[in-house]
Formats: sequence, structure tokens, C-alpha cells
Amino acid sequence: MKQFILIVLMFCSIAVSMELPEDFQIIPHPQEVQVYGQESLFCKEIQGIFLDDDIELPVLPFHLSALPLLDNQTDKSLVLTKRNADELEGNSEGYILEINARGISILAIDDAGFFYACQTLEQMIEDAKTAHIGLPACRILDVPAYEWRAVHFDVKHHLDHMNYYYESIDRLAKYKINAIVFEFENKLRYQKRPLVGSSHAISIEEMQALSQYAADRHIEIIPLVQGLGHATFILKHEKYVPLREQEDNKWAFCPLNPETYDVLFDLYLDAMEATPNTKYFHVGGDEVGSIGICDRCKGYGQEYGQLGLNLYWLNKVCEFIREQGRIPIYWDDMLFKEADLWKSVQRDGETSPEETAAMWEKGLGKLNAFRSKLPNDAVFMRWNYDNGDSPGSGRALDFYIDQHLPAVIATAAQTTNTLVPGLERTTTIKRFTEFAHEHGINGSLCTAWDDSSPLMELYWRGWVTSAEYTWAPGKRSMDEFETAMFQREFGLNRFPVYETLAPGTEFWDRSYFKSGTRRSRSNAMVPIASASHWTSNKKIEYIENNEKFIALPNPEKPGEWRKQNREKLDKAKELVNSDKNTQALLKKMYNNASRNRYGIEVLMAIHELQSTAPRMFLAMAACDVANKTKRVKGFEQIKIEREKFEKAAENLERVYGKIRFLSNPDGYVPDRYFHWASQAEDISFMFQVERGFHQCLDEWMSKN
Repeated sequence: MKQFILIVLMFCSIAVSMELPEDFQIIPHPQEVQVYGQESLFCKEIQGIFLDDDIELPVLPFHLSALPLLDNQTDKSLVLTKRNADELEGNSEGYILEINARGISILAIDDAGFFYACQTLEQMIEDAKTAHIGLPACRILDVPAYEWRAVHFDVKHHLDHMNYYYESIDRLAKYKINAIVFEFENKLRYQKRPLVGSSHAISIEEMQALSQYAADRHIEIIPLVQGLGHATFILKHEKYVPLREQEDNKWAFCPLNPETYDVLFDLYLDAMEATPNTKYFHVGGDEVGSIGICDRCKGYGQEYGQLGLNLYWLNKVCEFIREQGRIPIYWDDMLFKEADLWKSVQRDGETSPEETAAMWEKGLGKLNAFRSKLPNDAVFMRWNYDNGDSPGSGRALDFYIDQHLPAVIATAAQTTNTLVPGLERTTTIKRFTEFAHEHGINGSLCTAWDDSSPLMELYWRGWVTSAEYTWAPGKRSMDEFETAMFQREFGLNRFPVYETLAPGTEFWDRSYFKSGTRRSRSNAMVPIASASHWTSNKKIEYIENNEKFIALPNPEKPGEWRKQNREKLDKAKELVNSDKNTQALLKKMYNNASRNRYGIEVLMAIHELQSTAPRMFLAMAACDVANKTKRVKGFEQIKIEREKFEKAAENLERVYGKIRFLSNPDGYVPDRYFHWASQAEDISFMFQVERGFHQCLDEWMSKN
């Protein structure tokens, strides 16, 4: 009996928990944790770093970088040892981190493993110092589930300050992201085709320096140069009009024009020179339906279809990229569209299981017919931003696995939401990432589309979600992750800030219009062409402001406007009543945050802007009266709210301007196909609705 008690006591003193104490929230969640029953050592006790064997010191995060390097191993030191362990299974990014009263040890088999172990330890030190406690005695065994964990920088409508890109690389490394797909469009200063690059674009030398900085932190920057479609940044120039598939549509190249490839290959070479630390190159290739139209392509298109033309282009560019020693990446939507499987793959929620099965019974034969023309070494990127865990999506992933074609998935940090980090995106990222991992997929990109040009800081919620679930799918619930994210990003307990801001964002987005939102084509604030993805070019029928906006109160029918807008007015009152609480919440976050106050400052500026809309509605309601004196007082309130809006717009420009350039340079040739952000060459696209509506208010007040 004594022997049994001793064994039990021994076990309890060794491992008492499989989770770190609540004060410690590591992102991404480690794969295996054993926590022992005592506090081990305080951060101030760590004497320094000792490199065992022939280990190169990794780039160290803030707290660890302050530690001296030791010539000899001492008590309470951090020791890095290069050695394989069966538990790591040869994974170059894996590590074993052990902390006890005698010190800290890290075991890894490659530089990346040491780097990621240091990121985990840095997070633990941050938490220990915040809570004024010691580091727990523990053993962490950690390897990533996904080999390729990427995020997307899209700069089609804007450019950020270079220092923000450097800071972002450090933040991404903290979360063990190991790749950035950098979609240049015209924001690289191309040397071989200087007309394409904007005058304020990043130079090749600047991009090389950024690429090396990222590589030192185990992040590869992968260039993305768009084609066959999404080519407006090239084809908008008069010089390249002859390369268009349709003369009046700058969306797509003619795939059979040899000069198409002269231009693209020159851009590719410059982009490769700018990003020397990667083996990949993304060629785009999505949403191209407006081909097979010109005289060159008609015959080929009739014989082989639009996908045949797409694959002609794809094989041509893949061959060139292979010759340069790189691996091509390609968006895969055209493959499933032309096999009549798009609805099943992308919009599966609209089809029953029986319909999905029937579509695949027919569509799989079409996919197999194209199989011989699919490049075997290109990485096919299966993007789905809404329902990636659907049966049809699973069939698409299985097709790649069955055909031994390299494939990765793409989720979205944010797509069309303009102000608040997409509330729905975190759950869809989690679901698709876990689902794809179960299907044997080993790579994921979290996209951050610039169509509505949100501030880059607004993408981080999605990017951190992707980092969590590509490294450790299934380890945390969504609620547990959100708690951990607030601690990591801001050093705060979780606040319901995104949920609080979302209703105001929704009201701001659509309240001034009869129908639709700021991103609806019918609500375009300038006459603008729609460069169509799938068909021939279409012009948007421009609707004058007084027709797209809601009607204003009619003095001849007092009270009628309030009846017609009762639902919006009720929502406006609700938002105005909650405004002080929201302000207090944001101020409390800002004051108490120990990290990333700028991210909270952005949310404060957003709240100030979007709260102008419900107040303006209440001011208009005050004008919807028979008494002229009261109506004039309502007019004065409208003027006050206009002034508050201009102050909010000025403040948002100030806050956004801390990390991004707010306008394109003089002489910039606009792309001008319909994205909300392409309606102006500066950040005024965010305020055009209010300013257009205010003009209508001026005319209305002058008459009444």
C-alpha cells in the first residue's frame, strides 16, 4: 500500500494538467501540453541563452532579445539543443519546450523549430509579466498540422507604409504564419514594363529587403501577378489595349495573342527579382469568362471551350515559371465552373445532397476529360469564403487528392465588409480549415481582399484565426479562441466589441439608400463601368442621387416620412441610446490595453464615423413636422450633425493615415471597374455617400 501511495504521489507531482493555467493563452494552441504541479521560475530569474552544439541564434522576439548569450550552461538559463526526437517525427517546424525550476530547454531539429519555440516562450513571458506570476513548470510538444500557413496582402486600391509591412511580418511570425502571398497589381515598380507600376509603388530593391526580413523570420513572400483576367491594372493603359480580348473591356487578356505573354513574362521576372526568398509564384487565373470572343480566339473557343482557352494560358505561363525554377499557384474556380460544378462547390447550401450527388455524377466526367491538360506541378488553390465544409466542397478536395494534384485551400479574413472585422469570417475560417485538414489538405491561404479597401489592421482578426486553426485544428472552440485572441492582441479580457459595433456598421452601410448597400452597383456614386468576370463588358446604369437615396420629409405631409421610415428610426434610436456605452467600452479597452492600442484606436474612429448615420436620421425626423419653427430647429440639428460627420471623417483619415497612403499620386491612371473603393483615387470613397446625401439635404432645406 505504501508503495502504491508513493507511485500516485509521484505521478501527481509530475503531470497534473494537460492545459496551461488560464493566465497563459498561447496562439496558436500547442499540440500537447503537460503542466506540472508547481510554479517553476520567474522571468527575471532567467540568466541568459546558451546555444548547445552548432546552433545559429534565431531572430528573437522582444523579451528574449534582452537576454545575454552565455558561454557555458548555467542554472536558470535558456538552453537550445539541436537533436531529433521521435515525437517530432522529423518535422522541421516542431519543437519541445520544457520549463522547470532549473531553467528552460528547447529541443528542435531545424532553425524554424527554434524560432517557433521562442515565439511560444515569448508569449508565455508576456502573460507571466502581465499577471505578475512565474512561468509554469511544463512540457510543450508542438508541431503544425498544416505545412503551408499563408496570409494575403492585396494592395490593388491602396498602399501601406513600408514600416507597417515590417511590423506585420513580426506579428505574423508571432503567430507562426510562414508565407505571405503579396498581390502586387500596380504597386510594384516594374523595371521591364515601367508603365504598369504606379509612381509611388514599392521598388524592387525595397521589396527584396522586405523579403529578406521575412525570410529571417521563416516567412516567404510569394508574388501574385494577376492574369488571365483581373488585368485592368495593365490593360487600362492605351499601349496595351491591343492585348485585350475585347477592345472595350480591360478585364482580360487575349490568351492567343503572343504579345500577352511578352508583357506577363516581363512582369513575372521583375516580381521574381523582388521576391528572391520563395520557390512559388501565384499567377492568378480566376474569374475569366469574357474570352473566346475576339477573332483570334473564336475558333479555338468553339472547339475547346472557355476552359480550353484558360488552360492554354495556364500551361503557357506555368511552363515559363517552371523554367525560372519556381512552382506556379493558380486559383481553380474556372475548372469547376466549366465542369458545371460551380453551384455545388461554391454555393452548396443552395443544393440538396441529392442534387449535389447528381451534379458530381455528371461533372466528374467533365473534370476527368480536362485532366490531361491540367499541369501536374501547379498548386491548385480551392477558394471558398462561406461554406467550405459543404459536401460539394469536400468532393472538390477529394478530386485533387484522387488525381494526385497539389492543392491548398483559401479562406477569407474579410471580403466586402468595410469597417468591422467580419463577424462571420472567423467561424467559416475555422470550419473550412478543419474540414480540409480531415480531407488531407496541407496548405491554407487566408485572403484579405481590397475590393472595399478596409484598413489592413481590420484583417488581423481573420489572420490570427487562420494561424490558430492551420497550426492546431480542433484544439479550441471558437469561444475559447476569441478569449485567447483578445489576450494576445490587446492584453485584455475578452470584450464584445465587434458584436457591439456590427449593428452600427450595418446601419451606416445601407440606411441612406432605398435598397442595397454602399457596395451595390445600383448605388454607385460616380458613373462607372463594370468589367464583368463572366460575360461581355457591361455598363452600370448610373442612378442620380435623388433617385437612389431615400426620400426626404415632405412638409405638405408631416409625419408621413416618420411612418415610412419607422423601422430605420427605431434602429437609429436604439443605436444612439447605446452610443455612450459603446464609447465607454472602447475607451476602457484603449486605456487598459497593454498591446496594440492602434488597433483599438481604429475601432474608435470607425465607431465615431458610423454613429453619425443614426443621429442624422433623428435630426431628419425632427424636421418631419407641420410647425415651421420646429422644422427650422430640425434644420439646425442637421447642420450640426453634418459638422460632426466632417470631424469624424477627418479623424478617420488621421487614424488610417498612420499606416496607409490615403491617395494615389498625380497622374495615376484609374482602373475604374466596379469596386466600391475604385470610385475615387483617395479615401474619399468612404465618404461619398454622406456628401452626396448632404447635397440632397441642402437642396431640400433651401426649398422648405
